[in-house]
Order: sequence, then structure tokens, then C-alpha cells
Amino acid sequence: MDDTREAAACLVVIQGALDHHWVDYLGNLTISARDTEGPTTTTILAGPVLDFAAFVGLISRLQNLGLPVQTISFHRLPASTYA
Repeated sequence: MDDTREAAACLVVIQGALDHHWVDYLGNLTISARDTEGPTTTTILAGPVLDFAAFVGLISRLQNLGLPVQTISFHRLPASTYA
């Protein structure tokens, strides 16, 4: 069977704090909070996604949670990276 998925990586920065119990819901991305004591708390989600459709699903889940997204980055990885 020919797998046509393209491996990719993403980085998403959201406004507010998000703790690690959301990791399964958000596709096992790494969750890192920054400036958790101040009014400008942000959370960084980073890691691999299967393909662009999975990335769009991630953004949809963040919208469902009502989390303001500040930065979105999606990068396709070269075939040699995941082959």
C-alpha cells in the first residue's frame, strides 16, 4: 500500500495557559507555558503532525476550546527525514 501522507511539524502559540493534561486531545504535541505568572501568559504547542489535514484538525480543536491563537507555523518535512 502506498502511503501518500506527508510528514510535517507544527508550532502554535496560543494566548493563555494550557497544562499538560491536554496533550492527548492535542495530538501528543509538546506543551510549554511561558510567563505563567504574568498577564501575557502564552503556551507553545510544538511537534510532528501526520499531514496538513491533521494540522487543520488541531487548529479546529483549539478554536473549539476558545483559545486565542497568536502564531501558527506548519512545515512539511523532506521525505528523507521520516523515511
